[in-house]
Amino acid sequence: MNSKLSLVAVGALATTLAACAPGFAQQAGPGTSPRGPMRMFQEMDANSDGRITADEMRQRVAERFAAADANRDNALSLEEFRNAMPRRNADTPAPADGRRGRMVEMRFRMTDANGDGRVTLDEMQTTAGAMFRGMDANSDGTVTQEELPRRRHGMHHGPRPG
Repeated sequence: MNSKLSLVAVGALATTLAACAPGFAQQAGPGTSPRGPMRMFQEMDANSDGRITADEMRQRVAERFAAADANRDNALSLEEFRNAMPRRNADTPAPADGRRGRMVEMRFRMTDANGDGRVTLDEMQTTAGAMFRGMDANSDGTVTQEELPRRRHGMHHGPRPG
């Protein structure tokens, strides 16, 4: 899988799972916690064997979905989806505006397969499963840390200067 597609898959899975902010796999510095997909990886690797199975992924999706479904109607509204997104700190508002808000809304619409304005657990599982298969570079049914894309120096988002 090419690197751009891998990055899109990781970002979309991370947002869909609401396990971490979209981003690149990053090793944490001394005394800090991992961020991005590395954090997601650690949260999903339930038995800490260094591999995420489809079952571990499905379990984590179900847990995150239940936590995000504030009104317990078995579906996420755009507001619930937004509110499930992590924030830098408790005072940071949910990503409703700006670039991040647009990305969350786009991913919500992509996950809402039937277009009814609500995301069900089945829709989340379907999207997460597709992203999982996309990250499983060697098609062995598991995702390892080595299969996560790494941030390259000089890589950035947005237009290039000049």
